[in-house]
Amino acid sequence: MKCKQIKHICLIFSLMLGLVSCATTSYYLQSLDGHIDLLLKKQPISGILASQDTDELLQEKLEMVLDIRKFASEHLALPVNDSYSDYADLGRDFVVWNVFATPELSLKAKQWCFLFVGCLNYRGYYSKDSAFSYAEKLEAQGYDVFVAGVTAYSTLGWFNDPVLNTMLGRDNHYLASVIFHELSHQKIYIRNDTAFNEAFAEMVSQTGVRRWLNLHDTEASRQKFLDKQLEQRSFVNLILKYKVKLETIYNSELANDIKRETKALLLNQLVKEYEDKSEIKANTAQYATWLSSGINNAKLATVIIYQDYVSGFLAIFNHAHGNYEQFYESVEKLSKCDVSKRKSILENSITEFKCYTCY
Repeated sequence: MKCKQIKHICLIFSLMLGLVSCATTSYYLQSLDGHIDLLLKKQPISGILASQDTDELLQEKLEMVLDIRKFASEHLALPVNDSYSDYADLGRDFVVWNVFATPELSLKAKQWCFLFVGCLNYRGYYSKDSAFSYAEKLEAQGYDVFVAGVTAYSTLGWFNDPVLNTMLGRDNHYLASVIFHELSHQKIYIRNDTAFNEAFAEMVSQTGVRRWLNLHDTEASRQKFLDKQLEQRSFVNLILKYKVKLETIYNSELANDIKRETKALLLNQLVKEYEDKSEIKANTAQYATWLSSGINNAKLATVIIYQDYVSGFLAIFNHAHGNYEQFYESVEKLSKCDVSKRKSILENSITEFKCYTCY
């Protein structure tokens, strides 16, 4: 199976390389090398669990993966396939590093377009050094940039994605959320709309983990997760609040020097307001660390891309009475709307809609 998958990848990339420029070719080659390296390292989880040499902690984690994977298909109506039936240890903390960029005076993330998957609001590298090198080039061009390490990604059903060591370093809540999120991309994915795809997957992940915990965990563990979700929602709402403030300035007729000064003031205000919100920092220093390491438009855009439409998807989910199949039907219907109407529906949490403009 592993050899067949590698041959499949090589065929796809051979076709791709005949269609792209030299600069793009080098980028696709690093993607090819990185993914083939991942495939060569993966092993069936069943074999690892059967081995007496398997570390006890790894065995517990992989048994949990199989339980989570089964739950995803049986209770969340996510795809039934062999994704997450294999394991790969990459020997590093992140599988890829994503580069995000925005103009200095805009929160609109730069897009990069790729064959098959369409345009994305980030550009991923298997090498940390390559990601930061590319980010430096963008910064020299005047962009705000941010590089984020990523623990998992989806091949959108093209291949059976393995669980990676990068996914296992945190608690089981996180492990379940990552698996649910990435499987959601296999369920529904539309080209050229990263914010739609990521917020959809995030909503499925959040509600899915809550449902999984209701069946599989203790009351204390469930409360811990709910507390984390409350913290996250408070933090996200703060970011979205300043998104509106910043966009008002960026879209105004003010001189650029005034916009820059106001941008700096608003970013400082954001940090100060966070520090005054004790409910956000009650249980974790995660957000304090994120803010204290410096913020710019690109860093804010990572939150906006993944979270801006979550409340809109949640409204549709609740309208479907928590039935995932009905929810997916509504999202499929929504995906047929043109981008401006999709945006309006999600931003205003509209649950009854008709779409006439299709791709």
